[in-house]
Amino acid sequence: MSLQTGVELPEGPASQHLGDRMRYRLTVWKNSPNPLWVREMRQSARLTRTPVILMILSVLFTLMMASVGGIITGTQSPSEAGQALFHTYFSFAYFVVLWIGPAIAANSIASEREGKTWEAVLLTGMHPSEVTRGKFASAYTSMAMYLVMLAPVGALPFIFGGVTPLEVLVAFVFLFLLAVLAVAFGLAISAQMASLRGALLVTLIASVPLSFFSYLLLGLGLKNLPHEIWTTVPRGGPVWLPTAYSLAPFGAEYVIYLMVIPAAAIVLPGWLFYEVTRSKLISVTDDRSYGLKKWFLVTSLVVTLVAMVPLFAVPSRDRSAGIIAGTTFFCVYILFCVFLFAGEAIGPSRRVKLALVRMSALRRFLAPGVMKVAQLQLMVAVLAVLTLTVIGVVMLQTTPGTPRVDVQTEQVVVFAIYALGFSSFLIGLTAYLRARSNGGGLPRVLLLVILFGLSFGPWILAAITGVLGSSSSMRSSAFAIAAPSPGYAFFAVEALTRPDPGVTVVASIGASILYAAVGLGFLLVAGAKCRKIILEHESILARADQRLAAEDAGEVGVTEGDAAPAETPGAAPLLPHAAESAAEAPPPALRPDALGAAAAEPARAEPAPADAASASASEELDEPVPPSQAVEVAPVVEIGATGDEEEA
Repeated sequence: MSLQTGVELPEGPASQHLGDRMRYRLTVWKNSPNPLWVREMRQSARLTRTPVILMILSVLFTLMMASVGGIITGTQSPSEAGQALFHTYFSFAYFVVLWIGPAIAANSIASEREGKTWEAVLLTGMHPSEVTRGKFASAYTSMAMYLVMLAPVGALPFIFGGVTPLEVLVAFVFLFLLAVLAVAFGLAISAQMASLRGALLVTLIASVPLSFFSYLLLGLGLKNLPHEIWTTVPRGGPVWLPTAYSLAPFGAEYVIYLMVIPAAAIVLPGWLFYEVTRSKLISVTDDRSYGLKKWFLVTSLVVTLVAMVPLFAVPSRDRSAGIIAGTTFFCVYILFCVFLFAGEAIGPSRRVKLALVRMSALRRFLAPGVMKVAQLQLMVAVLAVLTLTVIGVVMLQTTPGTPRVDVQTEQVVVFAIYALGFSSFLIGLTAYLRARSNGGGLPRVLLLVILFGLSFGPWILAAITGVLGSSSSMRSSAFAIAAPSPGYAFFAVEALTRPDPGVTVVASIGASILYAAVGLGFLLVAGAKCRKIILEHESILARADQRLAAEDAGEVGVTEGDAAPAETPGAAPLLPHAAESAAEAPPPALRPDALGAAAAEPARAEPAPADAASASASEELDEPVPPSQAVEVAPVVEIGATGDEEEA
């Protein structure tokens, strides 16, 4: 029975069919809503400031729209004024969603931790996924109230005309979908922070620049793209997507550009934010990265398919440029994933190992571990780049009338070689940095510094040496000094269009081979380091188990020894000094929960022989052993903990 509604709930779905399972989930959601969502909605209803804030925001929006309408109507026709009001309203609503949505969500988990009520939430026994959904539902409901209050103001463009009801409806739908991403983004940041002020500050610092950047890139930057694809769509303002939905003819391009790509752009980032939030709420002894790896596999497939779109969208004379653009897009995605998994755990914990024994081979391959995630990223990167290259070369060779087939093929192959080499280097370097550090923050900072140095350092060196002084020097062998920079691959592609490319192409291929070799070397060193850490950790756990077993055996022996004198007739009484020694002796140690015996050992007057063995083993390590390892306590040395958790 539901505690919220008092309704009897079904035991389970009628069958395993998708329809029955969906009906069961809908019934449970209807009759037993998320308790966190119910609690926070009740708290929000008691606040008197919420309706005041909504009223003030609605009045400000109304005054703004009235002012803009009064200015425009004096110089433009009514239809043009209606279109201008439409773009003005939804542009401002866009910023409201991207600023207020993350701020509301950032107040959820961080406020629980700062108010010392997060432990009470954990004691309820709710699964981390259920906690995440409840926090998201409460924040999204609050954000939806803002949009509902502002909706009547959006009807003002109808007074002037020039806007269809379908455009307004589509624009509002995308506002609500955008609110999903905004709230999920704020919730992911809130899960990382322990302070409410810190969560709000980081959220605003991240959301404000991202909102302006996305508005300039996707709004103003792509406003003429629908007209280039469909001539029936006029050139318009920054809110061009609703107009494209209304006026574009239905077809394959309509499905790809207006349905598949927008859906992927909303679902995949939202899924990522959900998995990031969920991973921070799971125990350190569980597999925190499994959901992120599932997201990585699915997203990699979608990104690869999206990267193929330029192959079919450009004419045959520019097909090599389309393939290179798609490969560059996928490499940027791999770079983001390298930073995402830089805090991966060194290896699985005992609990995860026992659970993986009963699971499939694919699930075991997706187990936590630095080398596991490095192998996964390397495999996906190689397969995706090879797929894009092979499909592009086949299309170049088989499409009749393609100009400069050989040159375009060479451009695609040279760029793919550099992309594979540099991606391998980044993956190997990240694994090495993570294996040599105690957390995920330091590898990310070092990786960012190294990436910046490799991207701009060779060009700065080339400018200092005077190689960039003239165009003729760029064709000389001295220009190869800039080959380590990833941007050099584009110069190699451009050099293939000249009759004499010089050493540019050779230098590009040489740099890519060097990057691949260094990356594989980093992977080998990182693998050896991870194996050493795991063996040391397992030896610590084995010694702790031996101590616990010895203490259990000692407790049993002491108990039997205490009972024996009472049962032996004629036993001599204890001497006075013996009785005093027995009274002063410490009681037998109680068995702790996990590895507390190891923490209690140093307090004894005479350390056990295992302590001396642990000290001698610590002296043999190349690097100083943390205090947690010196006393053999597992939580900080826990192999299953992520890098971010180790830093905390």
